[in-house]
Amino acid sequence: MEWTGRWGWEVSAGWAQPGEDPAVAIAREVEEETGWRPGRVLPLVEYDALAGISTMHVRSFHITGCAYVGEPTDRSEASRVEWLTEADVVKLLAAGQVPDGPSLAALSYYLGPHRLLGGTGSDVR
Repeated sequence: MEWTGRWGWEVSAGWAQPGEDPAVAIAREVEEETGWRPGRVLPLVEYDALAGISTMHVRSFHITGCAYVGEPTDRSEASRVEWLTEADVVKLLAAGQVPDGPSLAALSYYLGPHRLLGGTGSDVR
C-alpha cells in the first residue's frame, strides 16, 4: 500500500461486481494483484466497518492451495508480493506495519479466534 503516502503490508482486497459472489470476487482480485490463483476460498470473518455510521460491510476469506500463474496483471496494486510465515505476520502486526484496517482485522482474526476455534494453515498470503 503506497497511495496514503506510507508503505505497509496488506492482504488483497477489492469490490465485487453487481451480482458477483464475494468469494469469486476475492479470488479474481488475488490473482490480478498477486499472480497466484486461489485454490480454496472459505469465509473467514465479516463485519461492518463503522456500524451505525456507514453501510460498508467487509468480508474476509481464508485462501489456500494457490498456484502461480504469472506476474500480477494489475501492477498498480502492489509494489511487492511475497509469502510470509505466520510468525513473520505476527511481527509485522506488532510493529504496526499492517496499517490497513481490513487487513489488520482479517489477519488478527485469523491468528487469534480462528486459531482458538481450530483453524489450520501455516502461511498467510
